[in-house]
Amino acid sequence: MRRRKSNKRMYLYLGEEKLLPTRGIVGLFDLDTATVGHSTRNFLKKRRNQTKAVSAELPKGFVLENTGGEDRVWLTALTGETLNGRFKYAP
Repeated sequence: MRRRKSNKRMYLYLGEEKLLPTRGIVGLFDLDTATVGHSTRNFLKKRRNQTKAVSAELPKGFVLENTGGEDRVWLTALTGETLNGRFKYAP
């Protein structure tokens, strides 16, 4: 008996009605800890044009997404810990 692939997609809620498919998520980061290192700050500076804010609130975390070979950074008011918890327990 062959198993059928599930067509279900899982999403991560970033706040402000923004959902991302989990398939393209590369990493979940907390801004307070991740931006201490120079390499992360330089990475975010280089991706400034590919960065989108989810809300007008002060960002506490960011999500790195890669879809179709293109990186996109999503700034969110959720902390990296909260994002990780949501990602870990996605149904």
